[in-house]
Amino acid sequence: MSRLRNLSKWGALYLWERAINIDLEEGMEFDKLICVKRSPVNDYIYSGFFTVKQKGPKKVTFGQYIVQFKPNGGIEKRFLMLWTDEGIELLRSYRDSDMLCDNRKDFPWI
Repeated sequence: MSRLRNLSKWGALYLWERAINIDLEEGMEFDKLICVKRSPVNDYIYSGFFTVKQKGPKKVTFGQYIVQFKPNGGIEKRFLMLWTDEGIELLRSYRDSDMLCDNRKDFPWI
């Protein structure tokens, strides 16, 4: 079993937060971890969802960060997507069993 499969919620938070903040637009910042999901087709791809602190008129509800790791654990590729309220159904659609870390219950709007 790959050690990446056992990525803890703390690992996701600490490993990704710096990269997420680099990739976010000016005036936005990583806030709280919502959940982390491993790809069903590739053991090295994870998708993390988080809330965004923001200044200004933008209406971002949450962010999604897709990370592809190298076999040795370093980040190979990363993609950031920002979602408005229309994306909440995406978060609701995931099964609990698909999650490595699931804090969705801590967010009443999900």
